[in-house]
Formats: sequence, C-alpha cells, structure tokens
Amino acid sequence: MIVGLGVDVVAVERVARALSHHGTRFVERCFAPGELSRPDEAGEAAALFALKEAALKALGTGWSSGVAFRHVRVVGAGGGRPSLELGGPAAQLAAALGVVRCHATTSRAGPLVVAVVVLDSEAWSTGPASTGRA
Repeated sequence: MIVGLGVDVVAVERVARALSHHGTRFVERCFAPGELSRPDEAGEAAALFALKEAALKALGTGWSSGVAFRHVRVVGAGGGRPSLELGGPAAQLAAALGVVRCHATTSRAGPLVVAVVVLDSEAWSTGPASTGRA
C-alpha cells in the first residue's frame, strides 16, 4: 500500500547558481560526503536535490519535524536506478508509517529535473487474486 508520494521539479540553473555562490557550504548542507560524484556538476546536484525534496514530501514533513536533506541519502543515481537511504528522523518517520520499500526516479527535460518518490508499506501481492487494478 502506498503511504507516501512526493514529486519535485528543480531548475538546473537554480542549483548552478547555488553551487557558484555558496560552493562547499551548499554541498555540505544538502549532501552527504561522497554523495555527489562531481560536486561541481549542476545537473547531477539538481537531480539529487529534487529526489531529496520529493522524499521529504513523501514523508509528509518537508523541512519540518527535524527532517533535513542530510537525512536522505541518494545511492546509485550515477547511471542506474536511484535508491534512497533514510537516516535519523527521516528513518524514524518512515518506520512509523510502516515503510518497507521506497521507489525513486528522476528525469531531465532541458533546464528542468523532475523527481518522484513513492513509499510502500507492504509488498504488492503477485498472486492470482491480484489484478493490478484498483
């Protein structure tokens, strides 16, 4: 059962400006060490930023309840399907919601990156009684 859904759209140029104006301070505030393969690449940073924002929306908190970007770590985004690791307050909230699986994806269309995060509370049934339709 889906217990959370988050969508975010980020302008790559906005992230490029943050990187040029704030540099390492922006990177350290939003990303875990080693999370960005190239900290100067605005497209990658925008995709990870959008995924983190979508994850916070899926949790239903945004930046409240002590949950911050650094509590969401994006793994495997460099060429493969991204996955999310939740820590601290984000992990505690996910556990309270019964989250057992997190689905994440991004897409880039010109100057924009969109990210979608879906949180599941249980595995989908694959038996004959499941039609896949609601």
